[in-house]
Amino acid sequence: MLDAAYDFQLHNGLSHSGTIGSVPLFADHARSAGMPAYSLSASSPAIGRGLATYAPADDIEGDARGISIDIGAYQH
Repeated sequence: MLDAAYDFQLHNGLSHSGTIGSVPLFADHARSAGMPAYSLSASSPAIGRGLATYAPADDIEGDARGISIDIGAYQH
């Protein structure tokens, strides 16, 4: 999912693949209690695009990530 407005170039002839280059579509990015909230909306391109290799078993709220891992601190 690559939006040309968010595309980037790597140096030395390297190329990227599997990159998400679009707005993450946070469900609620307003500040509440002085802390930003970055949970994903149902249409976020980050849903199901994470890798188990790099993700903890639970998200920031302690919810299990399961098989389909979202990119970010929160599991959708």
